Amino acid sequence: MAFLVSRKGSPYWQLRFIDAVSGQWTQKSTKMRTANRDETNKAKDLRDRYSIRQRACQSEPAAAAWSAWLPEYIDVRWGGSESTETKNRYHSVWRNWRVFLEQNGCLFPRQFTRSAVFDFLKWRQRETGPFVRRCGRNTAIFEIKVFGMWFDEAVRRGFCETNPCRQLGLSKDQPREKPEIPVNDIALIEQELTNEPEWMLISFKIAILHGVRLRATQVDLVKDVDWESLTVTFHEKGHNVYTVPMHPELTRLFSTLKEAGHGKACVLPINASRIWMRFFRRIKRPNYCFHCCRVTVITRLARNRVPENLAMKFVGHRSTEVHRAYQKIQPGDLTLCHLPVS
Repeated sequence: MAFLVSRKGSPYWQLRFIDAVSGQWTQKSTKMRTANRDETNKAKDLRDRYSIRQRACQSEPAAAAWSAWLPEYIDVRWGGSESTETKNRYHSVWRNWRVFLEQNGCLFPRQFTRSAVFDFLKWRQRETGPFVRRCGRNTAIFEIKVFGMWFDEAVRRGFCETNPCRQLGLSKDQPREKPEIPVNDIALIEQELTNEPEWMLISFKIAILHGVRLRATQVDLVKDVDWESLTVTFHEKGHNVYTVPMHPELTRLFSTLKEAGHGKACVLPINASRIWMRFFRRIKRPNYCFHCCRVTVITRLARNRVPENLAMKFVGHRSTEVHRAYQKIQPGDLTLCHLPVS
């Protein structure tokens, strides 16, 4: 059973319950005020949910608890050197799920219900605290998809019978369209970047010349650059590795960096994407993001009538459908279609 208790000096209800993994009595704040009737009713609902789930997991072995096996499973399953970024991303997803599961007293796979998936979707978009930052609908759906993949593993291990994260029919929001960056704005961005950390200007120059994603700008100047043939190898997501001739401006940039003793062209901080988002807001270009560099290069290749198969090789695309989605051709570009009648 779970109980609500009030602690002297605290305005919040405390939830007292037996931890299903350790078997010890545990107490934590509900963040719901004792003096507020609505919050008190919510605290009682939380207490009841904990009681129901505790009864449901009394016969569950401790090894079946999410925290007992999932972190290690992520480390082993995505432990290869090429999967480091995926592993780190999944650990981040697990941290968000762990907070939600602990708040709802759902420590075992068999306790989890289909309705909890939809509760997570709403919770993830509004929750903000020291361990979780609220996100958009699409990110929340991605985290549900990842959790469903882990739930399949729980089923295979015999920790539950079904996966409630399947066949949910959740539709994503239409993503914001990423525009092409015009030449005058490229000059503005480069000027503004002179007042920012060096890695930002370097990563921007690489991306605006070759159309690579942000993480791919961390080029190893020894392993990834062939100084005899003047080619560069980029490492994109999905283990996509491809080699292309270096743009002349990139060759000059890399030569300068190598002479200055750089091992890599740049090293990105963990929150690099967020830093770029704040930068574009500061220069009053909030509709831009770093990925607009890729859009710009691919659109420029199409406008200059570079054959599609060569353009795809240049930016590392494998799908023509995806490649064409990046082309932001404007009405003015279509005047080439005005052919003589005779």
